[in-house]
Amino acid sequence: MALLIALINIVGWGLIPLTVKGSPAHQIAGMGLGAFITAFIIYLCTRPAFDAATWGVAFIAGMLWTNGTIHLLYAHRC
Repeated sequence: MALLIALINIVGWGLIPLTVKGSPAHQIAGMGLGAFITAFIIYLCTRPAFDAATWGVAFIAGMLWTNGTIHLLYAHRC
């Protein structure tokens, strides 16, 4: 099941640069919203426990993911 959930996100994020027209900022916003919706649905189904360390690691990972993806999208435009 975990692999299936991961594949849904991989396919969705892989198609974004090819299907969504707009600036890289719009694409990042769309990918972030899609990731949030997916994570929220999974959260409602599984109800995992979170502590401060989990939130901190997730926040830093999100910042790094956004930084890498925005550079990838700008490079894709060139």
